[in-house]
Amino acid sequence: MFIFARPTSQAVRMRLSTVGPIVAVSLAATAADTTYVFPPTTVTALRTTQLPLVAPYAQTYRTAEDWDSRRSYGVEEALRRIPGLFVQDRAGTGDLRIVVRGFGARGAGDRSNNGTTRGVRILLDGVPLTEPDGRTALDLLEPTVIAEVDILRSNSTLLWGNASGGVIAFRTIPLLTAPPLTLSASAGSFGFRKVTAQFVSHSATSTISGTVAHSASSGWRRHAQAQRWWAGLSVASELQARTLIELTASFTANRFNIPGPLSWEEFLQDPEAANAVYLEQRARRENLIAHLTVTLSHSPTPSQRLQLSTFVQPKFLTRSERGTYREFSRVMTGGSLLYHPTWHLSPTATLLLTIGGDVALQDGPALFYKLTADGGRDSVLRQNKREAALNAGTFARALFLLGPWQFWLGLRSDWLAYRLIDALRPSLSDYKLFRAILPSGGIGYRLSEHHSVYAHVSSGWEVPAYNEVDPPPTAASRGINPDLKPMRSWTVEVGSRHMFRPAQQSFLQDIRADFALYWIDSRNEIVPYGGGRFYVNAARSQRMGVEVQVTLGLRGGLTLQAVATLASMRYRSYVVDSSYFGIQRQVDFSNNRIAGVPAVQGGFHAEYTLPWLPIRLGVELSYVGPMYADDANEVRVPDYALWNVSIRSERSWSIAGIAVSPWAELRNLANRRYVGSVYVNPDRDSRGRPLFAELGMPRAITVGLQVNTAR
Repeated sequence: MFIFARPTSQAVRMRLSTVGPIVAVSLAATAADTTYVFPPTTVTALRTTQLPLVAPYAQTYRTAEDWDSRRSYGVEEALRRIPGLFVQDRAGTGDLRIVVRGFGARGAGDRSNNGTTRGVRILLDGVPLTEPDGRTALDLLEPTVIAEVDILRSNSTLLWGNASGGVIAFRTIPLLTAPPLTLSASAGSFGFRKVTAQFVSHSATSTISGTVAHSASSGWRRHAQAQRWWAGLSVASELQARTLIELTASFTANRFNIPGPLSWEEFLQDPEAANAVYLEQRARRENLIAHLTVTLSHSPTPSQRLQLSTFVQPKFLTRSERGTYREFSRVMTGGSLLYHPTWHLSPTATLLLTIGGDVALQDGPALFYKLTADGGRDSVLRQNKREAALNAGTFARALFLLGPWQFWLGLRSDWLAYRLIDALRPSLSDYKLFRAILPSGGIGYRLSEHHSVYAHVSSGWEVPAYNEVDPPPTAASRGINPDLKPMRSWTVEVGSRHMFRPAQQSFLQDIRADFALYWIDSRNEIVPYGGGRFYVNAARSQRMGVEVQVTLGLRGGLTLQAVATLASMRYRSYVVDSSYFGIQRQVDFSNNRIAGVPAVQGGFHAEYTLPWLPIRLGVELSYVGPMYADDANEVRVPDYALWNVSIRSERSWSIAGIAVSPWAELRNLANRRYVGSVYVNPDRDSRGRPLFAELGMPRAITVGLQVNTAR
């Protein structure tokens, strides 16, 4: 039998009560005399509930306690020290570069290196923040309110469709241990300040919470100021014994200036400077975004479960970039329906079928004006386009468990349609439909109650994003590139997991280890042409990597963690010609490394609780190896290593019934100057110098205080 210990949240417990058939799969597939001890975990990104040990993908699960005592303007802290995941903070705000095994690395200078990430599916409370075309803005993610995050580092197109090279799923339903009222404040270097207030109410069958947060930063470069207001409400309630409803709503109003990239010479002379053009144009992004999600889970019988989700996300976005003032009015809406029947074929054999479908539609006008001298807009409308994208898919997955064995097969049919309506130039209006059939399959085996291994083969696809479908000069009469195809890929992965507690007499309290080895073949790679004026399918890539994470809990209050990623990511073939411009000349980038991704990265983290005081000390070392900023492999970005230290209260100090928890953190202890983010395939200035370098955070101290009412 299984023994579940230490439920992580009331929301988790309620979710388990509605997904009993899935948990029962593991129960039925296990010998009666076998005992496993794991905390229950709902893996939102897997669209099911499974124990971490037997999940068939490379996966990491974290809760808020991993980042709640950190300098957190955005969600970077929640994504640190995860093998295979490469995250760069573009300017100290919520704007991040997120790359999973090479997915998300694509870029073309000013045209695609600000404001969004791509190729990786981002979820908030079970529904996508990722737009149908594969791009994601992270403005709605407020670290204070995030309770859990699931990270799938494998290609997950079967489950989520287009642009799912990896999946990062954030949940905001509070943990059971959350106090009724929490006030927190933090401040630090470079004008950083943050204030939040959260209330939580638990009952036997429901949880309700509300949060208000304000963040601001001056940034460590000129023209890097940012601020954000955020408000949210979440409700989780058991309507009856087998029915759970979850509702989350949030709103954000934020603005961040974009300091832009520097040449290497400018970076060495004055790394805190802003790009001169960005400064002159007051490059910035301002966003008003709301988000509402409703999810209903129901189990009509112990062997069936239905889950229905729907969401709506209205947006009003303004931009000052590339000499234009832009206004986007967008509404993204959609939903999903999942059905999970289970058949117990024998005491040791169970079949679980998942049938599902999802749809997301985004539509609305894009208005372009010329910039005025002060960075505003003039009165003449230069472009008026309506850009609609519809992504829909259906999938089926069969999971068969036979004793310690696990077998699964899946198939997805995915569609993505673009509709472009140009009000000023109707001849450029256009429509394009992309379709794909995507199979996947895998196998797993539990060697013991502490150790499992798995392998899978998964297909994937990534459709060019809306800002990548401009036509080449040879198709100037059309609004969408008629020759551009989706990128298709195959992923082969093997891995193992170890989770166990040694004997009581051992100095080790617990050991957790994850290992993954992958190979990815990607065809029709979407690459920029002419500085990103349009894109072509001119490349085929091969990516191979090894990912390792080991965590040791030692008796006496010491925890050690080591993470390492080794990868080889190269273009097997990459040949482009200049026939679009009437010039017969070829450029061959075959065997070049994929830009924007290091071949080596790793980290070490140690925490120690003092035996005489409830104080926890932390030391962290992170290393990012060298990489190239361009497909030609002419612009090399140096490696760097950073030390961080922290101190926080291991438990709250109670004063007159009020719990107080102080903390402090020192980042970049040695004040190392380094390129903290790169512009991939950079533009060049008037002197022909590539503009690719953005300064990473210099030495910075942050202090914080959290005040809670008694639980």
